[in-house]
Amino acid sequence: DGTSGYISIPDFELTTDTITFVAWVSGWKANNWAAVVTAHPARLEMCFGDNNTLHYTWNNDSSATWSWTGGPVVPQDSWAMLAVTIATDKAVAYVYTDEGGLTQATNAIAHVQQTLNLLQIGWSYETRYVRGIIDEVAVYSRALTEEEILILTKGPKDPTLASAPSPANEATDVPRDTALSWLPGKFAATHDVYFGTAFDSIDAATRANPM
Repeated sequence: DGTSGYISIPDFELTTDTITFVAWVSGWKANNWAAVVTAHPARLEMCFGDNNTLHYTWNNDSSATWSWTGGPVVPQDSWAMLAVTIATDKAVAYVYTDEGGLTQATNAIAHVQQTLNLLQIGWSYETRYVRGIIDEVAVYSRALTEEEILILTKGPKDPTLASAPSPANEATDVPRDTALSWLPGKFAATHDVYFGTAFDSIDAATRANPM
């Protein structure tokens, strides 16, 4: 509601130098620097700023993070997916809307390891509340790729399916000695991998008939 409503997760704890914050938001900041997702005591967060672009805070509250104004514009009072990925050498801010697609911007500075405790959604401290609706909040302990961010824009995936393949789907000029990797499905004990040059043949392949 922009004045008192927020969610607190007191038992959250994570120490990392790579992370991704994601949330769908329909609303606006009740006050400047309203936090969409924040973690105490270091106040590590994805937040609004004193303008209309997406901001974040890291590096022990360094102004090189929260005062960065190069992030994509956050639409006011309409649904958008907001995301910030942090790696050791950069942070990338994303804003997705159905109308405008995915926009992004990079803050190319070093980022240090931090410890996150007491996760809060919709508020950080004092009057820094978000006014509106926040949905599908997620925190990943690594920096998601642009392809993975795009997958999230389509809504929650079926957790039983494998995802995030590397090399990425439809990648070109991939070296022959590239190692293949993916995120396993939630209940998977093994995965079958089929190779070929015709999609229909690969799509129809099974253990009994690998084509």
